Amino acid sequence: MPGCYAATKLAPAMDLRLSRCLGAERPAKRSPRGTQPPTHSRFMMVAEGRRTMAATYKMAAYPKEISFRDGSTVIVRPLEPGDADGLLDFFLSIPEEDRFFLKDDVTSPALIREWTQHLNFDRALPLVALGNGRIVAEGVLVRRRGNARSHIAQIRITVTPDWRNRGLGSAMMRELCDIAAGAELDAVHLEVVEDCESAAVEAAGAIGFVRLGRIEGGAHDQQGHLHDIVLLAMPLHKYYEWSKY
Repeated sequence: MPGCYAATKLAPAMDLRLSRCLGAERPAKRSPRGTQPPTHSRFMMVAEGRRTMAATYKMAAYPKEISFRDGSTVIVRPLEPGDADGLLDFFLSIPEEDRFFLKDDVTSPALIREWTQHLNFDRALPLVALGNGRIVAEGVLVRRRGNARSHIAQIRITVTPDWRNRGLGSAMMRELCDIAAGAELDAVHLEVVEDCESAAVEAAGAIGFVRLGRIEGGAHDQQGHLHDIVLLAMPLHKYYEWSKY
């Protein structure tokens, strides 16, 4: 997955504001189920015990065209309500042995509809990459639950087999880290099954992720064989800016 890419801005500014009402006595009320804030909207988030400040999800660059060394290009943008069929087709294209390590049953049409119809960016911010008109990669930035961990996010990247080894995985990692840095988060974490996802480990290291540790036997495959999980982290702020050079 490691590789260089170039990004071109395609759309006018669409900043997604993430206002933290920090120091409030109780969390802001969540929207009723099915009425979460729409894509590119403004919403509030509470983190108790800190002073009030504002942060911005930098969405102005999307949709964005990303080019690779082999001449191929993708369009990266946030997931939209109309992506249900395309997202399901994408996950069905992922080999079963790879899907096994995902935390959700991504072959469930009901689950995919739930994801696309109830977008809630204060919890999870999904990006998709489209190549030749179809989804070829998906990545998500997930905020940690609870005020004590709200300064950290976790990412997940999935790439369809025919688009691997072009740099797309690295590009998606970088996009999500850029968004997290723009929202003034402190770090991004990534969990990888070491021997089964060695390309992801290499891609993460190439853009500046550092190893935090290893969970021996932290995952098992379909045959019941144990595999180690590697914990990786991208510190943001000054370190992240330096890692780009």
